[in-house]
Order: sequence, then structure tokens, then C-alpha cells
Amino acid sequence: MSPHAGWSGLVFGTAAAVMIFLLCRVGVFALPGQGTSFLAAAVAFVVSVVVSLVAKPKPDAELVGLVHSLTPEGGPPARDHR
Repeated sequence: MSPHAGWSGLVFGTAAAVMIFLLCRVGVFALPGQGTSFLAAAVAFVVSVVVSLVAKPKPDAELVGLVHSLTPEGGPPARDHR
């Protein structure tokens, strides 16, 4: 997920939660139990995915070194058995 997607998901998810809550309160539709929260979370997720697909990905050069669990040879890290 891109930083823009995370931010957009947070903002639109919060806005969706408020809007869905208000629509349920005025009787536009009724969702049982945690339906309102689930729908708001689904909206935030969809927004995050769409923004991630549209946003320009970081170049590979900026991603070098982000995985620290593997050795440079590609095998598992050495364990210290003291």
C-alpha cells in the first residue's frame, strides 16, 4: 500500500463511517449489529486498493534493503545458538 493510499483510506474510511452512521440514524437503511462498522471498513479498504493501483509505485532502487530476514545469498539468516 502506498502512503497516499493509507492516508486516503483513513480519511475516506472515517468519512464513510460518519456518513453511514448518519444514514442509518435517519432511517435510509438499517444494518444489524456491526454492519455499519463493517461497511465503513470495506469502503476504506476499497479506497486504499484503488489509490494503490492508480498511484505511481516507488522505484526498485528505493526498496533495496527493506527485507532484513534474509541473508544477501537469499537463504535464511544465521542463528546464534548460545
